[in-house]
Amino acid sequence: MVFCMRILLLRAIVSALLLSAILGQDVSQNSTSRLASLPPAIIGLGAQKAGSTTLFAYLRELKWMDTALSKELHFFDKLVTQPIQPQSNRALQVYKNYARKWPRANRKLTCQGGSGCNMSTGYSMETTECTPIYLSDRRVATQIRNVLPHADSVKFLVILRDPVERANSGYWQANPNSMTVKWATELALKEVDVLNQVYNTTLSLHRAKLRGRQILNHDGCATGWEQYKLLDAELQAKKIDKRWFSNTLKTLPGSRVFGSSGRFPAREGHVYRGIYVDQIRNYICAGFKPEQFLILTNGELRDDQTGAMHRIAQFMDRPVNLKHARKVESGMVRYSRPHGHFSDGTIATLQAFYKPYNQDLVRLLLENRFNVNPHYILKEFEKY
Repeated sequence: MVFCMRILLLRAIVSALLLSAILGQDVSQNSTSRLASLPPAIIGLGAQKAGSTTLFAYLRELKWMDTALSKELHFFDKLVTQPIQPQSNRALQVYKNYARKWPRANRKLTCQGGSGCNMSTGYSMETTECTPIYLSDRRVATQIRNVLPHADSVKFLVILRDPVERANSGYWQANPNSMTVKWATELALKEVDVLNQVYNTTLSLHRAKLRGRQILNHDGCATGWEQYKLLDAELQAKKIDKRWFSNTLKTLPGSRVFGSSGRFPAREGHVYRGIYVDQIRNYICAGFKPEQFLILTNGELRDDQTGAMHRIAQFMDRPVNLKHARKVESGMVRYSRPHGHFSDGTIATLQAFYKPYNQDLVRLLLENRFNVNPHYILKEFEKY
């Protein structure tokens, strides 16, 4: 009898462990008692117009997620604009200012020069923000690397979208009241021409070959400021209007790039922002590892919200504890507004432009240790 009871008890324990694994729960440790990561635990990088607002709404449904005071902090692209040396007093002060964006976590944070930062007990949440321009702004990766004391363990959440669809949506967001199909077409085709002249010689990081976790050729890497200096010189040498990259180049010391002129958008172009492969490679060049990145696609978030949330929870080593599970399962958020669309001819031109970059992206993500869903990566980036 005792032997039988022991067998039944053993079976019950095994069943509980299997069930907890399926549900993403840890029976050996209460998730509310674990020590939280330094803030932020995970940073949403973008891309812009790829579904980051919807994704952030889903993140807020996780019971263990503590979101920042606002979705987009723009800390590393607007508030911290000059290079920072790692492990410096300034880097520590900048980090402390950043951590204040999570008031509850900040109350449990202690930082001392030379001995790093630590979280005290009594706070078990994970912290996040999501600023989409962090992906396309080439300065940000190095800034994050040099400022965060936990740079080796921080995680990144990236959501990508078909770059043609992303560009089309971007034009209407930037100019919702005045954008027309004709104007969007003119801007897109002109930008393709500009990028064909300058991108591969200035902003491309294709020589920074990655294998497993290691950059094989660091000579192919450059900091964001170095990339922007090359771009500035190339635009000047070829007498190309610098306003195509006004938001980018205005960060350079002594830059003389002015804002909008009539119907010219004062920002780096929407076509440029869809070249994701070098934006991700830029973070690897800064010293981050592929396994620090969870890559979602717009299609995956639209088709399988529950699956995406499970991937995020597993990535954070947390259970899938949702505030409103039914809302998530039914696709509770749809942030979209009606707008015009490129003509078939413009779409074909953009697809031809993006095709080699998309192929390079697929190789980068699938051949290295990025956390991806191969089905959606291939579906979204090998369809043309």
